[in-house]
Amino acid sequence: MREHLRKHHERFHRARGQDPIADIRCYMGARLHRKLFAWFGIAIMMTMLTVSLSMRMLSGPEHSLGAQRDRIQRFAAHGFARVWDDPAQRSALARSYREDLNVAVSVTDVNGMLVAQSPNWQGESCGPTWTTRITRPDGTPLGTLRMCVSGFAWHAAPWRTLVTLFAAGLVLWAISNKVARRLVKPLEELTNVAQSLGNGDLSCRASLCHTHPGEVGELTRAINEMAVRIDRQLKEQRQLLAAVSHELRTPLARIRILTELARDGASAGEGRDPLDEIEAEVVEMDSLVGELLASARLEFSALSRRPLSARAVIERAADRASLPSGRTKVEPGTPMVDADPTLLARAIGALLDNARKYGGPTVSIVARPSDDGRVEISVEDDGDGFAPGEEERVFEPFFRGNRDGEQEARGVGLGLALVRRIAEAHGGKAWAENRAAGGARVVMVFPVAKITEATVERATGAAPSAAATAAE
Repeated sequence: MREHLRKHHERFHRARGQDPIADIRCYMGARLHRKLFAWFGIAIMMTMLTVSLSMRMLSGPEHSLGAQRDRIQRFAAHGFARVWDDPAQRSALARSYREDLNVAVSVTDVNGMLVAQSPNWQGESCGPTWTTRITRPDGTPLGTLRMCVSGFAWHAAPWRTLVTLFAAGLVLWAISNKVARRLVKPLEELTNVAQSLGNGDLSCRASLCHTHPGEVGELTRAINEMAVRIDRQLKEQRQLLAAVSHELRTPLARIRILTELARDGASAGEGRDPLDEIEAEVVEMDSLVGELLASARLEFSALSRRPLSARAVIERAADRASLPSGRTKVEPGTPMVDADPTLLARAIGALLDNARKYGGPTVSIVARPSDDGRVEISVEDDGDGFAPGEEERVFEPFFRGNRDGEQEARGVGLGLALVRRIAEAHGGKAWAENRAAGGARVVMVFPVAKITEATVERATGAAPSAAATAAE
């Protein structure tokens, strides 16, 4: 924004005086405040012109100033014709015109002799006058009537109206300057905030939410929320980079040592085969890379959702995790799940891996209909359960629930955080709790697919479990 303004100012000073039209365009294009100020002025003038023309058109010719003047002249002339033969009444009528209508009159006969005059008549210095003939009803001329209109409101009305409209326009234009400045000021502050964010100052925030509750307030809240999300994502990315670097360095160092031991024909200790240890390290690294890839898919909302059989999903997950038979349970009436098969398998795998690390020896997977009409998939164990206050913290990125006396947990602490993100990306949720019978339970809720297993079976000619497994 500042660079844009600087270019406009340079262009204005360089071309000033050469082309007046270009000067005006450059000046008006430099700031939004000037544009608004100019357009307000144009709008005010056009409004005043439109109102004046409309009033003139609606009033009609019979209400014009000329028609009003002619009617007043005829009225005064007829009045003097009626009392022409009575000098006292002529003088009284001239005086009443002065007092009642604020119009000075001077009446002369056909010979030019003065026969009646209003008080304070000033003759030629009176100002603009109207002159008309005084005649009897039969057309006989009686004299001449002169009316001084210097103090007459109808005569001064056009100029007074123009002056009044001009003054009102100036006042409105001055007010429009304040309005334009008030409209532009929050945009300037938001521009400065956006520039600060673009320059790397992610702590900068706009403070217009309460003072501008309308669209500007909504824009301010959106920019502040965007800054908070960007700041949080960058911090998490830095933490993730440091954690992943550490976690990858450790197995790579172990693999290097195990490779040397394998070359020398030595064991890895306690009779273990170095190749088996290398395989375990590679599996750990593969799990870490899988979590990172799943997280990247969620960042870009790259979901490929399809109807999946809950039974097929949990049985396949149990088979991959080498769970003993009988550790899966699907309650009757459990509908199909509308989910991304890869991400759902990653979430269940992360729950099983977390249960093996921190739970008891008995781990099971349960699928059931949830109370709100969705599908609930949970992983349970019979270990010690969660420590007080740990049920929510386990979903924080990089949190590893290390207990006193336990060995340092491996991994970067992204498993359960990834589980919650996967569930929320599908419109569901995830939570952790302790079981009443002992142990822990982590639950995920996913939406229900719009088709049933019976529909899949009729359409594919295969069992629902096989169809869902093939979809994975």
